[in-house]
Amino acid sequence: MKFKAPKPPKIMAQMDARQLKKLDLVSRDLPSVARLFRHVFERQGSPRMAIKAQCLDCCGLDRTAITECLASACPLWHFRPYQP
Repeated sequence: MKFKAPKPPKIMAQMDARQLKKLDLVSRDLPSVARLFRHVFERQGSPRMAIKAQCLDCCGLDRTAITECLASACPLWHFRPYQP
């Protein structure tokens, strides 16, 4: 049986400077969602993950603010996560 070396991670390979900056900010402020943002930025996430990341970004990484969001004119408002 032949040993296969693991593939190097694609982290940061497809991200631009603004995405790297946002990922660094998210990693410091709310590390629990850094993986979500990384997947979305690397185009490995689902549309649902992208909506979740956008809502978190819009509401300052505050999950409670997403539930209480009053921006009903937002195209993603009906799809926002953490709804009661």
